[in-house]
Amino acid sequence: TLYPNPTAGEFTVELTEQLQLNYQLVSVTGTVFSSGTLTELANVFQLSYLESGIYYLRLSSDSSMQVLPFIIQK
Repeated sequence: TLYPNPTAGEFTVELTEQLQLNYQLVSVTGTVFSSGTLTELANVFQLSYLESGIYYLRLSSDSSMQVLPFIIQK
């Protein structure tokens, strides 16, 4: 779960179980702004430095991939 959406620049990603997921924060043009690994049940991202617009959070594990769109509104 990703919330709040839309956001002013800070959002939380909650996982339903303790997993190790790789993530990438990506613009609509494909620019990767951040990447790493999520290991907590609740993960907070601070992206207030980004312009208003649509972005994507790509989550991937060994067996699956999910893309979550989110909107930054300032």
